[in-house]
Amino acid sequence: MVEIKSETDGTVETILFREGQQAKPGDLLVKLDDSKFAAALAEAEANFKLSQANHERSKQLFRDKLISQQEFDQIAAQFQVNQAGLDLKRRQLRDTQIRAPFGGVVGARQVSPGQVIGKNTTLTWLVDLDHVNVEVNVPERYLSQVALGQAMEFGVAAFPNDRFKGE
Repeated sequence: MVEIKSETDGTVETILFREGQQAKPGDLLVKLDDSKFAAALAEAEANFKLSQANHERSKQLFRDKLISQQEFDQIAAQFQVNQAGLDLKRRQLRDTQIRAPFGGVVGARQVSPGQVIGKNTTLTWLVDLDHVNVEVNVPERYLSQVALGQAMEFGVAAFPNDRFKGE
């Protein structure tokens, strides 16, 4: 079981799950407003394209010895800074889509559309029920009747008519 949280602050735009719904790995659960991140990405792309063009021009100018090593290094560094900034903005935009990290059952939603959330806000829980560890206490007097790998059957209050098997 994991708490589903956002990696970024934002406003909940859409909730794309129902409580108790089965989710597959990668399913989109919550979408945050991405308009600010999209605008920042567009700006980063423009800066990157400009620095890429300057970098390509400076390579030829440096080969022809028309600019100094220092000028070339500054242009190359600016290109790398803009490339890293572009990668960061792409990641931030991707972080506005909160997806299921694995398959499981989605728990109760803790947010509503329009709500402003922070990085530490729990949106919901995701529970993988394929393998469940059950902890039971066995009185000391019955320890001799219990062995590693022994088959067992048990019930839980949430499903009174069902019996579950394990070992």
